[in-house]
Amino acid sequence: MNPETLQTGDILHCRGKGVISTLIMWSTKSSWSHTAIFIEIWGQPYILEAQRKGVHVIPYYKWLKKYGYEFEISRNRLLTDHNLYSISAMSKVGTTGYDFASLLIRFPISLITGRWKKIKFESNKMFCSEYALWTHDVEKAYRMTPHQVYEHCGTVDGWDLIESKY
Repeated sequence: MNPETLQTGDILHCRGKGVISTLIMWSTKSSWSHTAIFIEIWGQPYILEAQRKGVHVIPYYKWLKKYGYEFEISRNRLLTDHNLYSISAMSKVGTTGYDFASLLIRFPISLITGRWKKIKFESNKMFCSEYALWTHDVEKAYRMTPHQVYEHCGTVDGWDLIESKY
C-alpha cells in the first residue's frame, strides 16, 4: 500500500496470520486482531501502536514487512490539527507499557460474563485498540477490542471507512 493514501491519525484495522492474531480473532469473534495508527513525521510514514513492548513507533515499510498485516483504514474527518494530534500520540511512545492484564485476564472474563472488569483508564499501560482510540479522545477506549474499534469508526459521525483492503 502506498502511504500517500494515508493521513496522520488514520486508524488501521489489522488482520494478522499468526497464532496470537488467530486466537484474538477467534476469542473476539472478529475479523480484526490488531489496531494501529498512521502518522507522518518529517514527511516520512510511520506506524504508532501498542504491542508487547508497549507503545512504540516503527517506520511504515518496516511495519509492513515485519507483520504482513492485511488492513482497512478509518479516517476521522473531524481531525484538523495533525500537528497537535501527532504531539499527543507521540507522548505515549517509550513511556507506556502494554496492558497484558486486559489482554490475558479482562478480555476473557468479559467474553464469558459479558461484563468488563477494568474499572478505569490507566495511563501507564495500554493495549492496541485502547491506544488508537485514546489518540482520538474516545471515551472508554479501554473497553474496546479491535473489532469494536472497527464498528465504532463505521458508525460514528465524522468517521469514514476507506473501502480498500491492503
